[in-house]
Amino acid sequence: MSVFAIMRDAVERRRLEVSLGEGFIAVEQIDALWTKLDGATPRGFVLELGGPHCRELLPVIGVLRSHYPTAPIVGYSTLSAGTAQEIVFAIRAGVTSIALRDLNDLSRTLHIALADASLDDAASRSLPYLFAELPCEFHAFATLCVHQVRASGRVTDIASSMNLPARTLLRRLERSRLPTPGVLIAWVRILMAAHMIQNEQHTVAHVSTRLGLGSPLSFRALLRRHTGMRPTEVRQVGGLRRVLAAFRAALTTESGRHQRKAAVDGSGFSAQFTASR
Repeated sequence: MSVFAIMRDAVERRRLEVSLGEGFIAVEQIDALWTKLDGATPRGFVLELGGPHCRELLPVIGVLRSHYPTAPIVGYSTLSAGTAQEIVFAIRAGVTSIALRDLNDLSRTLHIALADASLDDAASRSLPYLFAELPCEFHAFATLCVHQVRASGRVTDIASSMNLPARTLLRRLERSRLPTPGVLIAWVRILMAAHMIQNEQHTVAHVSTRLGLGSPLSFRALLRRHTGMRPTEVRQVGGLRRVLAAFRAALTTESGRHQRKAAVDGSGFSAQFTASR
């Protein structure tokens, strides 16, 4: 997977070539971009805005956004009275980030955009599995988890976003025979990490940082505790299926625990009721 660019700025082209290595393909003409994209799966795009060709780029941005919805598009331009309107048009067309010459580091802007896109992609891929396994009333909880886990992932923050006290959220999960909020948030992180780690360009350290786990050691410990697997096993063919199977098994185990607890509580009440008679 590569980053494709339409750029005429030789200095910035060279910087990105050094930063991305073979994962960077730059051209100067729109037609050349279509040729390079044939059969490729892009990670993202860099488009140099400004100049007479800028208006020609607007429909290109729309096509890229339509065909590659998860790939970020970074616009690169100077900031002046003449380019301000072009930047606005580019954002409306679908550019996801803007780097301004002499003000922003283009390489850093691109890397941030790629990292954010990888998280968004992991979230969109994880949600269907969460929706399939959790009752409908907790779909909002799952959605908030995948989008907030990068920021804090704290139970109190997610419960607050649902306009609920944390204890109420806990009781509702218990009534549905589901794990605690903290355990479910851990599983959300694991599912998102499992999708991200399928891409070999995402190291364990990168995944750990982006998902708010602090360190690779913390991520490995979390994965081992809940799935019994190592990151290398998740990356292998069939690794994602094993993680999903472990998630289903955890939900089944928790449901069984609640059933046994209810049975014990019920038998205890029955014994007390019989004795009182």
